[in-house]
Amino acid sequence: MTGGSPYVLLAAGVAAGALSGLAFAKSLREQGKSWLKSPDRDPAAMQGPELWLPFVGMAGGAGFFLAATLQCFAFPVDLSYKLSMPVAIGGAIVVWWQFGIILRQIQRGGVGAIDLSSLQ
Repeated sequence: MTGGSPYVLLAAGVAAGALSGLAFAKSLREQGKSWLKSPDRDPAAMQGPELWLPFVGMAGGAGFFLAATLQCFAFPVDLSYKLSMPVAIGGAIVVWWQFGIILRQIQRGGVGAIDLSSLQ
């Protein structure tokens, strides 16, 4: 996969991740307010495309950033993507899974039910 200077890709990855992060934060705030007011608080309602789409954008931006960083240190393009994309995708899966656990804890006992010691 070729795409020009790794420094341009690095900047693009940071920009994509940051802009997706802003969209994710805004969606999370808006959906969180309505979700907390809902009587059933179904975790699946909180994990819809309004949240996972910008989340995927953040993960993709992180993957491109990691790949470009490796290219800056003279890694071949193919190897940099083969190393960085599994890390970005794996990290995103783990974070999304943990997000679901937190939502289920809130569903069971409200915001005070979040056991922060279980996140270690």
